Amino acid sequence: TMNGLAKRFSADVFPNESYADNSSSRVLFDWDYWNVAYLGSENKIYKSLNGGAFYSILNTFGTSIGDKVLWIEQCRSNTDVLYVQQVVSLESKIWKTTDRGLTWNQIPLPQNRREMNFTVSYNNADELWISYPKGVNGAKVYHTIDGGLTWTNLTTALLDDLEIEAM
Repeated sequence: TMNGLAKRFSADVFPNESYADNSSSRVLFDWDYWNVAYLGSENKIYKSLNGGAFYSILNTFGTSIGDKVLWIEQCRSNTDVLYVQQVVSLESKIWKTTDRGLTWNQIPLPQNRREMNFTVSYNNADELWISYPKGVNGAKVYHTIDGGLTWTNLTTALLDDLEIEAM
C-alpha cells in the first residue's frame, strides 16, 4: 500500500472478460461474509474465502471451457441462493443453487437466446426478471415468482424497437 491505498489487487483467478455486451463475468462479494467472493472463469464458478486473493472451484458446468459462466447473482434475503448464467452453444442457461453452491439445477427459460440480462429479487429468492436485449418486439422482458417454473411476459409496445441492456 501507499498511504493506506491499495496499489493493486492480487488474485490467482480472473473472471471471464470481453468487450462484447453480456460476455463478461463479475466478482460478486457475498452478502453475509465480507471475505467471500464468487467469479466465473471458463465454464466454472469459483469461490474465494480470503477476499479474492485465492479461489477454488465451486462447480464446473459441463466439459467445454468455451461454455462460459457469465453473470452471477445472490439473493439478499436468502443468501444460500445463487444464480449463474452460462452460455452453451450460443444459448444462455441459468443454474440455481439453494445451498451456496453444493448442488446446482438448471432452470427453464422463456427463450433460447444468447444475450440475456437477469436479476433476482431482494426479498424473494424465487423471483427473477430477465431481459433479452435482442428480443423481438413483444418478447423482451419476463418475470417469474416460482424460480423459473413459469414466466410472465411483461413486454409492452413501449419497449418495441428498444434493447434492454440492464436490469
